[in-house]
Amino acid sequence: MKKVLFLTAFLGCLIATNAQISFRQFGHDYANGDTIVVEIDDYAIDEALFTTDIDIVNSGSAEIATTASCYAVDAQGIIVSGMCAGQCLDGNVSRQFIIPANGVYDSMTIDFLVTDPSVLTNNKVEMFRMTVDIEDAPCIYIKVVVVRDVNIRTVDALAQFSASPNPAHGQVAISYSHSSANAQVAVYDMLGKCVAMLPATEAQGTVTLNVADWPQGIYLYGLVENGRPTTMKKFAVK
Repeated sequence: MKKVLFLTAFLGCLIATNAQISFRQFGHDYANGDTIVVEIDDYAIDEALFTTDIDIVNSGSAEIATTASCYAVDAQGIIVSGMCAGQCLDGNVSRQFIIPANGVYDSMTIDFLVTDPSVLTNNKVEMFRMTVDIEDAPCIYIKVVVVRDVNIRTVDALAQFSASPNPAHGQVAISYSHSSANAQVAVYDMLGKCVAMLPATEAQGTVTLNVADWPQGIYLYGLVENGRPTTMKKFAVK
């Protein structure tokens, strides 16, 4: 069944004729049917979230209003948990957005969630297919692989990294635990902008944020050790 699903999706890319849409990541252009490789090189098991940004290029002379979608082709341990196009929506389909004429839409982010931690240790490849909702739309594949030196943290250790209350109203307290000489607690909005960065000077402690004036929505909070994010979770402001 998996081979049939993969073949169907692959043929869907081959027969697409809308050449005005292509994809770009880190300055590299991807045409219809190409594969983008996403490497997991430092990961945490729990609310195991990681993201990838993909630009959508319109070489046509008219702007395009559309949505984007990303579905599993051959994946059992990782799912698409959200599609972010200016605003994040849970699931496989984004909100509508505009790709300017002869321009680039550069605010597309795909959220992935690890549902089976064994994929981080068994060298399994997870495959996804992304496209946009226009006639004869092209598509690309997203191959998620785990690099050899992946850093896997235990659920017990991550249990000490939490936000309360969640959802938050006036304030949110983020509890943390780490063994680094240099650590911070960082908070990001769903566009990837850092909205708060607080020092985590103690090996174990709590930092408090006043979020009363923050826009409602989902935020990512992360533990940054020696300049590198090592843990990422979500909380909501309502």
